[in-house]
Amino acid sequence: MYTYIVKRILQSIFVIFGVSIVIFFLIRIVPGDPARLIAPSATEKQLELIREDLGLDKPIHLQYVQFIKDVIRGDFGESIFYKKQVVELIKNSLPKTLLLIGTSLLIALFISIPIGILGAIKPNKLWDKFSMAFSLVAQSMPNLWIGLMLIMIVAMHLKLLPVVGYKDFSYIILPAIALSISMWAVFTRTIRVSLGEVLQRDFIKGAISRGISIKKVVLFYAFKNILPTLMVVIGIQIGVLFGGAMIIEYIFNFPGIGLLTVNAVLRRDYPLIQILVILMSAIFMFVNLFVDIAHITIDPRVRGEK
Repeated sequence: MYTYIVKRILQSIFVIFGVSIVIFFLIRIVPGDPARLIAPSATEKQLELIREDLGLDKPIHLQYVQFIKDVIRGDFGESIFYKKQVVELIKNSLPKTLLLIGTSLLIALFISIPIGILGAIKPNKLWDKFSMAFSLVAQSMPNLWIGLMLIMIVAMHLKLLPVVGYKDFSYIILPAIALSISMWAVFTRTIRVSLGEVLQRDFIKGAISRGISIKKVVLFYAFKNILPTLMVVIGIQIGVLFGGAMIIEYIFNFPGIGLLTVNAVLRRDYPLIQILVILMSAIFMFVNLFVDIAHITIDPRVRGEK
């Protein structure tokens, strides 16, 4: 098991290193001059000085070597547009995005677990068919459309919740709901199918035949058997959440990592884009590593294979 964990950590480091190479070279072949974006009315002489100050006058491979050296030293550079250290911008934005993602994850689990359990206990009933159909529709709806509908209905017409920016927790509710809808649809279908299969096994039927209530059977026997599958799905959805957060934060002008990334891309902010993409890749790799370790710990069968 420990050998497997070390192997996964090394693989994660290799992947993050590969991501750094791809994003570093990719953003530099996109048309546009960052120096011109910084100083639109500057002369060519002034633009050359700006490029020299940013290190953009050097060959691209030397720029990458210098970038890696700076990262190893803990110097993540300064944002071209914000004129602040990249670390400072991330410190201000990342906690808000993590709070948004955590809230949306809790909302999705709070809704999907009881609906999925009810559908598994009473399959093919009207409620089960309705919930599965609604889950399919919800999973198909894009976050962009969901966010706009919530803004129009809840914020503009009903005026129940604030919609733009971030001052307190009330500003998180609408973005979290918009981000959670497609996710709880996935969780509901996963719980419904996985739990339905477990309830057909002999040890569950035996427990029911001995007079144990279906509620206790589900909560204390069946549900823990689907936890490994559910954890894997949650791990995958974490990556989807970070991608969806970019759209949701941009729509709601929520000052998180997603909005920061979109603005950095639009403004060709090289130092900020590079670190943000590497950071999100590292978070995704860490979450998947954590899910794998938890999966191995919970399921002895997987532990034996590793």
